[in-house]
Amino acid sequence: LRKYLEKVLGMPIKEEFILFTGKGVKGANFGQAIGLHKEMLNCPFSEALSVAIHEEAHYFPISTNNVHGHEFIEADEALNMTAQQYMAKIAREAASKKKVSIEAQFLLSAEARWDQLRIR
Repeated sequence: LRKYLEKVLGMPIKEEFILFTGKGVKGANFGQAIGLHKEMLNCPFSEALSVAIHEEAHYFPISTNNVHGHEFIEADEALNMTAQQYMAKIAREAASKKKVSIEAQFLLSAEARWDQLRIR
């Protein structure tokens, strides 16, 4: 999930990803780590991706002093749009070529690989 985010957002994700237990939230920002609740492993890829992007948005300078206010929402929306636009580009390229790049294969297969891990 972290590697996927780096590719579709076009930036390094400095924070570690960790799993946590407890009640109340699907994701959390732990300063040096992005936490996903262990139950996220049972959720569809799109939901886990949405939570991870939400937590990454907390690291953007415009949103650090505004926990879930207007600036945070703008950062979260911008990251989601960036990811969607990048994947749309990859999908168009894959549809127009007989051979797709290794990166495109990785990105296009992420949801299926996530589902395989969930089934185990």
